[in-house]
Amino acid sequence: MGAFTNWKRPKPLAGRKSPSRKPSRIFAAVHRAPAVICAALLLFLLLLVGAPRPQGGEGFPQAPDFEAGPAAPCDRARATEQAAAAGGDGPDAWRAAAAALPLTVVTGASSNYFSGLQNFVGSLNYWCPCCQLAIYDLGLTKEQLRAARNEWCGAAVLQLPGDSGQDLHRYAWKPQAIADAVARFGVALWLDAGCTVTGPLDAIEAQLRRDGVWNVQGQDNDMTRYTHLGTFAALNATRADFAGRPSFAGGLWGFVRGGPFVPALLEPWVACSRRPECIAPEGAGLSNHRFDQSAVSVITYMAATTLRPDGSVAFPRVGSAPASDPVGARASDGAGGAGAGGGAGAGGLSVMPRTDLLAASITQLVNGGCPEKGAARGAGSEMVIWTSRQMCSCYAQNAAKCAGVAPRAPGRGEDGGAGGGGKEGGAAASVPRPLLRVPTR
Repeated sequence: MGAFTNWKRPKPLAGRKSPSRKPSRIFAAVHRAPAVICAALLLFLLLLVGAPRPQGGEGFPQAPDFEAGPAAPCDRARATEQAAAAGGDGPDAWRAAAAALPLTVVTGASSNYFSGLQNFVGSLNYWCPCCQLAIYDLGLTKEQLRAARNEWCGAAVLQLPGDSGQDLHRYAWKPQAIADAVARFGVALWLDAGCTVTGPLDAIEAQLRRDGVWNVQGQDNDMTRYTHLGTFAALNATRADFAGRPSFAGGLWGFVRGGPFVPALLEPWVACSRRPECIAPEGAGLSNHRFDQSAVSVITYMAATTLRPDGSVAFPRVGSAPASDPVGARASDGAGGAGAGGGAGAGGLSVMPRTDLLAASITQLVNGGCPEKGAARGAGSEMVIWTSRQMCSCYAQNAAKCAGVAPRAPGRGEDGGAGGGGKEGGAAASVPRPLLRVPTR
């Protein structure tokens, strides 16, 4: 040990300098670089997390907040007054029956459309908390079904009727799902899950209850470009007769149970969907055919014999206008409806396709379709439905916010569930959205 204790560093050889213990400046910079990079990256991540982020695409404001403005309670007294005013006798008794029923918004989605469905539900919760909601399962995963049933309060998840869902890409399931919903709920409005609600649905509901149907046009300028010749042949129609007429959108339809347009439009649409040569002829594809949309457009124009100058569609053999409807009274003399739509007097109905309520681009909407976070619920956009095609997510976080409605127990009010039209599906009158009771068929 002593030898090691008395050891001394040897002197350097002559002519040589002792190596410095301090690293060079270049080595020191290289040595410190990883630490500097990590610190800068950490600072960037902190700023990224803390900064406000657009949702649903560039330019979108923050998501709406239900606490910003309380929703009006769902008061059925107004519906009762409407039912009394409509009367309950005669061929128009369906209006009185429908007036006592809430509006049920219906949609459907598969697993790859779940994000769009979630945003759609959130937008409906915000703009129409009194609307009931039914979702048809087109192939959702177990996790997605669990979220829809247990977290999205007030919604019912239904199975497609019969075997209509065997080939989703033929879209035969859609008219059959709409017919199933109309039979179950009475007043049903189908909106594709790729849509976003951007304003109150009052105008849509009013026309649907008055006329028994609601639809839009404007998907194209000439429906013959996207309708296969086989569909015209299956419906005994001539292609040339439809040249220059716009299609009726397949993803936005409303019907009232017992109303005149169920046998005039919905039932022929369902019948066509059950015939492959009608809904999806051989050789049909998205380049030359629109399946459910093509079929319903042909059927609608065949049922209507007159296109009025104001854009309304006259159905002389379908239904009649309410006796108290001044628009319908004016329409009976051939002048056409003057507003949202109206009847064609005793000779039938004149219906205005409400394409003015449909937005195809974000630029057509107030504030990008999403209210500012913390702002009171306002009037919304004049175009209250946006065909956003999953390009919007600013309402997604509100899918589970139903303005005070508590989440349901699993299976309640659904196919095979304990509710099944029983009392468990009800809710107090002060709750904005009642828990949906699903009548069995």
